Formats: sequence, C-alpha cells, structure tokens
Amino acid sequence: MIGRQTLILLIMKKQKPLKREELYNLVWSVPMIKLAKRFDLSDQGLAKKCKKHKIPRPPMGYWAKLEHGKTVEKTPLPNITDQRLAFIEFQPNYKKSIPESVLSIKEEPLANGTAFQIPKRVTRYHPLISEYRKLKDCKTLDQYGRLNFRNPSVDMGMKVTPKTFNRACLFLQGIIKLFDSYGWIMQKGIGNSNQAAFIFEGERLSFELKEPVTQVPAEITNLKRKDGYLWPLKEYAPSGLFEFTISGMYLTGLQARWKDTAKERLENRLPSIVQGFRQAFEYKKLETIKRRARDLAWEQQAKRKQELLRLKEIEAARRNHLFELAQAYNQAKSIRNLIVAFKESGSKEEGFDMWLDWAEKIANQIDPIEKQAEILSRYHHIETEAK
Repeated sequence: MIGRQTLILLIMKKQKPLKREELYNLVWSVPMIKLAKRFDLSDQGLAKKCKKHKIPRPPMGYWAKLEHGKTVEKTPLPNITDQRLAFIEFQPNYKKSIPESVLSIKEEPLANGTAFQIPKRVTRYHPLISEYRKLKDCKTLDQYGRLNFRNPSVDMGMKVTPKTFNRACLFLQGIIKLFDSYGWIMQKGIGNSNQAAFIFEGERLSFELKEPVTQVPAEITNLKRKDGYLWPLKEYAPSGLFEFTISGMYLTGLQARWKDTAKERLENRLPSIVQGFRQAFEYKKLETIKRRARDLAWEQQAKRKQELLRLKEIEAARRNHLFELAQAYNQAKSIRNLIVAFKESGSKEEGFDMWLDWAEKIANQIDPIEKQAEILSRYHHIETEAK
C-alpha cells in the first residue's frame, strides 16, 4: 500500500480548479502549445477542456497577426446555464513520479499470461474460494444486490451478484493459478486485517473483483402503494460486468484497474493484468526501499538529536557542579575571613579558641581547592551517568 505521507504529497500536487474566466484569459494571452505544458497536458488535451467548458480559442494565425501588430479580434466568452462548467479541474501527471525501472517493465516475460486461459470448469477450488462458495448459500444480499458473505475468514475482495458469482470464482481460481507460476502466492491477511493478498518478495498486493451496479427507478406496484410503506424510488440493477482492481494503487498513475468492455472480457486481458501486477510489485518494492531509507535517516537524525541532548545535559550538570564548587569556595573564604576578623578583634571569650578551631575545620572541609582529584572524578562521572 502506498505510504500515508506519499499519498498526502500526491494530493497536495493537485492544482486548484480554475474559473472559466481565468482559463479564458490565459488562452487568449498565451499560445495553447505553451499554456498546455503548465497543466501537464498536450495542446489537444487543453483544447478539449476548452471545448467542454465552452471557452473560445484564438483562430489559426491569431498569434502571427498579433506579433506583427495587426488588428485581431477576441471572441467573447459566452454565458453558460450549466454551473458545473463554471470551474475546470486539472489532474496532476502522476506518471512523472513513477521510477523508470517500473515503467520499463514490458510484456516480454509474460508468456505464461499470454498462453494461460481461465478455466471454464473446476473440480477443486482453492480453499478460500471454497469457503466463499459455502457462504454463498446464505443467499443474503446487500443494498446493491450483491452477495453478502457473512464473516469470511478472509476477505477475497469479491463484490458480485448471484448471477456472476460462478464466473467470479472461476476467474479468481485462474488468477491464483496463473500468479502462482510467477511466484506470487495468495495468503491471508496479517494482523487485524483479513484482506487476502498476493505476496512476492515480502510485498503484498490486495485486490478487489467487483460487479458495478447502476441506479434505476424502482417499480412501485399497486400492492406496494397499499401497504403504506415508503418504498425507495431508486434501486440498483446488476451490470453483469467485472472490474478487477489492485487496491491502494490508484494515485500511483500505474494501470491498476481492468474492466469488462463490449469487445473484451477480463479473461482475455491476462497479459495486461500480469504486467500491472509486476509493475505494482516493483513499485511497492522501491517504495519499501525508500521508506526504509527514510526511516533509517529519521532514526539517525533522532540519534543525533538524542546525542546533542545528552551532551547538553552533561554540560549543564558540569556547569552546575562548577557553580557548586564556586559557592563552596566563596563560603570557605568567607568563613576564613570571619575567623581572621575574630582573631584581630583583640577580645576573646573564654573557650572561643575552640570554636575558631571548629570553624577552621569546617572551612577546610568545604574548600574545593585541595580536592582536585575528587573534582576530576566527578567531572567524568557526570558523563557516565548521562549514557
């Protein structure tokens, strides 16, 4: 799965929607071929945007006439009634961020995918598909008319209606067998997730096989009207078509979704599906390498910060010790000055000499001048305590 920070950065790259008036002014100020590059589009792509949003463009020869100082006419911007055309969305070109090693994966090594065919009958399904086939007998449907598989041990990403269920089982059975030939093994989810995924070299790709449904007007019979229940006016009709998707790859710019079309079914698109999974595995491998490198850089940065903090704490402790020594020295000095003052006063109480001797002893105890070995030991011990 694509990482969370990568996802945020990709979304942030999306350009702001432009008002019709803004794009109109740009189109008449800059030649289309130059302007299109600002939006990661071809000039034809930008022309389609203008046509869709009813923005007139300069006619052929407009810029040449303007360059030579000839008179040119600017087609006015017409009014619109459909306000959905008032803003123009521009999508970023995600493929610019796809590594070349991913884009360079071609179809040469896909011989298995070219020759392989999805089975039309299966005598023994993969155990996880067999579990789904048993759960299917519950015959409960969700709000979209798709089968509601109650509490499967593994989420196979199967969202289909009863009519397409057998085809879905055959398709997934074939995909599992085909992918096995490439070493992509399907496994159960890990941790709190029960999402099934294909595993290759430590990377996981989960998937979804979905049958899209369309919203249609609900048929309200006379019987329904009489019962007084507020029946919904819309319901969902199955399409009978399939979409096969690699989960979490939408914003990469890689092909990660394959659909049934009027001309081609998923069963005939196996080489493209295999190539898409190969690219996705390579992409995720490179993302893992980048993530590990980023994590290592963060870890090293954290260690550097921790070391700076440790050195700062050591320095603070040593400075505090120095301040304590200076204070002790000043106290010892003050005591000795006091003793000298008493001795010079001339008058002494009986027994006061004993007190002066005691005061001198205290001064000697707190004076750090004669304790250099102890001071040095404490200096080094502070560093040891901070480790």
